Amino acid sequence: MSRAPDPRVVTEAITPKGLRIRGLRKVFGEKVVVADFDLDVRPGELVSLLGPSGCGKTTTLRMVAGFLAADAGRIEIDGSDVVRLPPDRRPSAMVFQNYALWPHMSVFKNVAYPLKLRRLPKAEIERRVLGVLELVDLAHHRDSRPATISGGEQQRAALARALVQEPHVLLLDEPLSNLDSKLRVKVREDIRELQQRLGITTVLVTHDQDEALSMSDRVAVMNDGRIEQFSAPDELYDAPRTSFVANFVGQLNTLPGVVTGGRVAPRDGILTCVRPEHTTCVAPGSGDLDGIVRRVVPRGAFQEVVIDLDSSGDEPTGGSTTVRSMAVRPDVSPGQRVGLRLERPMSFRDGARVDSPAPTHTPGR
Repeated sequence: MSRAPDPRVVTEAITPKGLRIRGLRKVFGEKVVVADFDLDVRPGELVSLLGPSGCGKTTTLRMVAGFLAADAGRIEIDGSDVVRLPPDRRPSAMVFQNYALWPHMSVFKNVAYPLKLRRLPKAEIERRVLGVLELVDLAHHRDSRPATISGGEQQRAALARALVQEPHVLLLDEPLSNLDSKLRVKVREDIRELQQRLGITTVLVTHDQDEALSMSDRVAVMNDGRIEQFSAPDELYDAPRTSFVANFVGQLNTLPGVVTGGRVAPRDGILTCVRPEHTTCVAPGSGDLDGIVRRVVPRGAFQEVVIDLDSSGDEPTGGSTTVRSMAVRPDVSPGQRVGLRLERPMSFRDGARVDSPAPTHTPGR
């Protein structure tokens, strides 16, 4: 008589573990594109890889998907190392930047294509395709061709083709870059709502900070093939650990030294940085620094004020160092002398944070 399986073993076998990357490395010629890369994505979490062009984020995603072979490292999906498996044998699916929809096929056939490659029964294919088209609100376009539907609908068709494969990990490579700004906001909200509803582990590659901050549970900011900081969006913005992260995530005023006695004084290579929205225009002589308003730029609900700082002792900065203030309708005009109050300044030396960042509340999961 056979023994019943240990329920603890069964639970362990089916419990999602998310995505775990250790020591991932990729070299093209003599250039190290991804260097000893480590990342943990929790089950059901959406993590963004954010960074400038050439930082290695898309290369990393393509290695996770299996379209690019890793030179070293492990890629574990729900506890199993898939680094040596081809793309079609990995429990992942990818939405490409250009959507890669077949123009001669209907939306239905595009979504069904990966299931046909697996030789699934026709009834099973139809059931799964119709289900996912309903999920992304494209059932009414099942017989339409890609050229006859909008950019946002094409994006949803590409997403449906990935979801129909029932992947354990969903990979998104700049999925919104081909959309106009208003549609981009709507579609990113749709993707986030769908991802949370399905609870699918997701990795998004983007160079758009707004996209990363608004969609993600956590964001990994990449630079030269490495992660500079991996944190919740509010912590990245409010408590950046390096000057690269501070500059890349949001706007930043950078002053060459420390602010003391109403001037910027050079000191041991220290840079003082402050966000424009934490730079307030006040009466001359009543703030931390003084300067002359160069221009006032309307930004809709607020205005951007560009200010040339006064010269500072032996290191003249007037006309060469400017700061920006973001405020709701400040009563200033070009040529006017103003004071500046700097709130929540940050200090960096050789790229690293040297002051103590203010505590940031990060919602738990």
